Amino acid sequence: ATSAASVPGLSRSHADSRAGAAARAVASNQAAGGNEDLARRHYETGLAFLRDGRYQEALKDFQAVADNYPSSTVADQALLQIATYHFEQAHDPARAASMIDQLLRVYPTGRAAPFAYLLSGRVALSAVPRSPRAGDAATGGTAGGAPSGTGAPRSPQLDAALASFARARRLFPVPEVMAAAGYYSGEALRTSGRCTDALDAYQDVITDYPRLAWAARAELGLGRCLVTLDRAR
Repeated sequence: ATSAASVPGLSRSHADSRAGAAARAVASNQAAGGNEDLARRHYETGLAFLRDGRYQEALKDFQAVADNYPSSTVADQALLQIATYHFEQAHDPARAASMIDQLLRVYPTGRAAPFAYLLSGRVALSAVPRSPRAGDAATGGTAGGAPSGTGAPRSPQLDAALASFARARRLFPVPEVMAAAGYYSGEALRTSGRCTDALDAYQDVITDYPRLAWAARAELGLGRCLVTLDRAR
């Protein structure tokens, strides 16, 4: 074997330095792998608590992932779970919107990004004024009495919701995202009194993605629109 001292220009201290750098790289890789494993354990534990309805415990684990392992592959998904909790369980759309903004700013191309855009649209949709006749969220007309499906006034919240759904479709054109965005676009149009436009959105989902669960949901939305339009005659 050739010693470090016998190699021209390579001192023993230089060799030791290179060996130390290699050792640190190995240690760093091992630490990264350990962090990824811990992050995943926290995330899976959070999901388990979520399934059991123990939301506060779930939030602790999701927040631990977001705070302590921001470089892990599940950090963006943890933020999405937190945002979803604030919207669906805590009924705090402002807090949900804040978490979504953080997710899309830090992880704009992560696995959770398309679903963050969908959730952002739902948050905006929750602020869209409903028709007084929208008992089950199906709108029977506009606040001004215009026939449902035509002439319904637009709102900034509706435009923001539709833009988020469109952004999800265009940036992440995969079936699950496309179908979900189409369905929620239909819901946005229906609940704002634009049932004629909503019918097209629902029908696209039913036609293009018949095997996905979103198609069944779109059929329900389409049925509500048909009932609403029949009542408006």
